[in-house]
Amino acid sequence: MARIRRIFSFLLLLLLVFLPVIATAGYTENIRDDLGFLSEEELDELQTLIDEATALYDADLVIVITDDLAGKSSKDFADDYYDENGYGIGFDYSGVLLLVNMEYREIWLSTAGKAIRVFTDRRIAAVNNRVADYFSKGEWYQGCLAFIAEFKRYMEEGVPQGQYNENSEYYPVYTPTFWEKAKNQITKRSTYLISLLSSILVTLLVTSSRKKQNTTHLLTYEENDSFKLIRSRDDYLRETTTSVRISSDSNRSSTNRSSTHRSSSGRSHGGGGRKF
Repeated sequence: MARIRRIFSFLLLLLLVFLPVIATAGYTENIRDDLGFLSEEELDELQTLIDEATALYDADLVIVITDDLAGKSSKDFADDYYDENGYGIGFDYSGVLLLVNMEYREIWLSTAGKAIRVFTDRRIAAVNNRVADYFSKGEWYQGCLAFIAEFKRYMEEGVPQGQYNENSEYYPVYTPTFWEKAKNQITKRSTYLISLLSSILVTLLVTSSRKKQNTTHLLTYEENDSFKLIRSRDDYLRETTTSVRISSDSNRSSTNRSSTHRSSSGRSHGGGGRKF
């Protein structure tokens, strides 16, 4: 019996020595680490930095590390996770989410609210490139620190000069009232053009109709070839110059573009990703 106990104890010792360390998932308010890449101490430190940045810039920061996207693409998963978990500051749900998709070793940055304008396509690519340098070497904590640092840097710089959204604006969509629609129609140039063309058409039709009905005119009782032109002259009355301003988008650069799209919830998001 004693021999059996010694054998069992020896096997248990071997199991404890050679058993691989099983990573445990870690979670904080703004961080989801399904794969246990971050220690509890690192999670706490990152959450503290996120809280400080959120309070300073009125925009949320979220980090998600997972290998289960429930069949969604990185873009769709990032947008939906942000929307469905109540992230975002203010009326436009401002914030940025960093998704680390370990299933395909892909990074995706999802932006919302005012962060769409701050994080142009070029800036998103720069952030992704920086954190990818760390993630590709398995330096998860350093990569997350770099993400927070880049967030603070660009939020401090603000919206770049000449920035524009490629598709939908990030401002909330509203349904105009009847009077707003009427006002918009009145102020549209096309409305006046249509009215002018309609008036000309009606005038031509009425004139043509009257010509057919009335065959008596000034020359009805005039003898043929009796009119002779004795003298003529040209009088200069006035000159009219019309100026038309041609707008140009030549100052728009792709470096200032923020590409946007709609998530499944209907909210507007920006974003971009890459492999690592």
